[in-house]
Amino acid sequence: FAINTYINVTPTSTVTIVLDEYSGDQLVVKGTASINFAMSAGGTMNLIGNYEVESGDYDLSLAQLIRKKFKIQKGSTITWSGDPLKAEMNLTAMYAIKTTAAELVNDIQDVPGIDKQKLNFEVYLLLTKELLKPDINFRLDMAESDREAFDGRVYNRIRQVNSIPSDLNKQVMGLLALNHFISDNPFSSLSSTGSSTETAIYATAGR
Repeated sequence: FAINTYINVTPTSTVTIVLDEYSGDQLVVKGTASINFAMSAGGTMNLIGNYEVESGDYDLSLAQLIRKKFKIQKGSTITWSGDPLKAEMNLTAMYAIKTTAAELVNDIQDVPGIDKQKLNFEVYLLLTKELLKPDINFRLDMAESDREAFDGRVYNRIRQVNSIPSDLNKQVMGLLALNHFISDNPFSSLSSTGSSTETAIYATAGR
């Protein structure tokens, strides 16, 4: 027999979507949706509708060694247009970390005291296109209250890093895997660590 019904979801319900059973990457979200569910007599299923996230987490694994929990931003969406496994998503998630900016800035300019003061940084994870095979991008930011620290030089450097993909990937992996930025010092072994971790996260995130 065939089924055709509407499903209304409210923020009181928690939805878990496993993106990768092997790594354990998953979305755990609360939100609102009105979704049409249909199943033909032959068993073919269709979902049509839009799920808007109110709150939630994205549990991300780094090569099965490190786990980070990103907070999904309100207003992120998952949209179904037929095949339940081919939903399109537009999700933004944020991981907050407090660390110094010495490794980030001192390669460019000498800033006295920058290695002593910890600042609030934000790593944004942007997931778009197909739910189970997403396009993955990153962006760095700072808490508004810290953007003027050291005359704005740290924030200016963050904006510069965001415009250079190789620098952005390296610093994101430093923050996620090592909990601090990575220096451009050619004698530092951390650069190779950042590179291998970068490969791992792009290979596993949302796989």
